[in-house]
Amino acid sequence: MPHKKWVYMNKLPIPFIDLEKTRVVTYRGLEWVVLPTVFPPFPSLDRIVGISARNIEMFRGKDVLDIGCGSGVRTILACMSGAKSVVASDISLAACKNTRINLIIHECLDVEVSHSDLFKNISGRFDCIVAYLPSIDRELEHVWQNSIYDPDFVIHKKLIQEAKKYLTKNGKVHLAFLESQENNLMKFIKKEGYRVVYEHKESNPSGNWIFVDISFTTTADYIKKSSCF
Repeated sequence: MPHKKWVYMNKLPIPFIDLEKTRVVTYRGLEWVVLPTVFPPFPSLDRIVGISARNIEMFRGKDVLDIGCGSGVRTILACMSGAKSVVASDISLAACKNTRINLIIHECLDVEVSHSDLFKNISGRFDCIVAYLPSIDRELEHVWQNSIYDPDFVIHKKLIQEAKKYLTKNGKVHLAFLESQENNLMKFIKKEGYRVVYEHKESNPSGNWIFVDISFTTTADYIKKSSCF
């Protein structure tokens, strides 16, 4: 039986969030502090949380906004990859604190960390908005559950509605969602005036996933499909 202090995702026998203890985990050859209630890095879920060779290369030279920064791994990898600037944000104070700790450990000291509900405390425009949001339609009981649950996918829809005001002319939003939500969210994306400029589908033990880049101003009228990032 799962220990009560652990949160398991989609009934996988993998502990994701420890509710009690601070941990130090090794990921990509580096050590990362993970505070209680914060989503940790996990190699098999790299693409789901926006960490792939394609994404990391895409950060180079760009102004990046990382929404839902968690333990700061994606933020720091963007910084290390040569992003022009990086802003990290999370609705969880624990996640913001966690990101700041790992920024110091990995000497990424020019990154701004904002405690923010999506764009509430964000200013400026960005070339890349990375927002790999909670994927399970379930009611919240605690604030840390914002990293897992999105009842009625309100968070996804609010982000899609608001992101266009924070994109540069050729900026893109990078999203991932479960295939079961494809029809619902794709219709909403197009209704809000975006174009899908990249689409990729992938299956792993946690489900069937869709990864998209969407642009509000691009004139390109295509969907790029790929078998891998």
